[in-house]
Amino acid sequence: MTTTALEAAPTNAPYVPAPATRLRRRAAGIATIGAGVLTFAGFAATPWEGSSDTALYLQALADNPVQGQVAAVLLHFGYLLMLPAVLALGQMVRRRSVVLGQIGMFFGILGTVGLPGLLVVDFYGLTLAEKLPIDQAVAIEEGAADRPLALLMAAPSALGMLLGFILLTIGAARAGKLPWWVVALFPVGFVVSLQPALVPALIGSGAFLVALTTVGVRTLQSTDEAWETGR
Repeated sequence: MTTTALEAAPTNAPYVPAPATRLRRRAAGIATIGAGVLTFAGFAATPWEGSSDTALYLQALADNPVQGQVAAVLLHFGYLLMLPAVLALGQMVRRRSVVLGQIGMFFGILGTVGLPGLLVVDFYGLTLAEKLPIDQAVAIEEGAADRPLALLMAAPSALGMLLGFILLTIGAARAGKLPWWVVALFPVGFVVSLQPALVPALIGSGAFLVALTTVGVRTLQSTDEAWETGR
């Protein structure tokens, strides 16, 4: 039989995924669930000041130094693990809503790469509150935040992550990979958690927890063939 005939001949060989497919799929699913759990734990551990006043924020850190550090570390790693969540959602939209998925991937990666590094400011705020009179600490904290280019670091990270998750979950819902109610949890959770108080923080991060857990479970439930091919 010629080479051309061999290439044209149908094959009944069973599908065999790449060796690392199952490992990557399971790692993405577990990391996505971990992102929700750690983010919720970080919001729960944060010593909330109850208002947007800078002096109260610094005083809350000074009054609860260990709690503030633990919360920052939990949120740092929770946000880091949202990158695998973005990649898992990207796998879900490889066959449908491709353009929407690619735009969502861009903003999601932009946000999840930049956001974890912003948590280091809590350690600076804590040190300022402990080492300086409160009026001087507030002046330095607000002076740094008011720098014209500071917003170029914070806004693309937070809003990029939010927009990325919204677009990706819309694409995954259109592809039948997620229920539509998951789409609403990300903007609702983000808006509610903007209030610097414990109860809104728990509600908002709880919405993230449910959404990310759902994505993670769907990823773990996927077959290796569906994960690898997008079918």
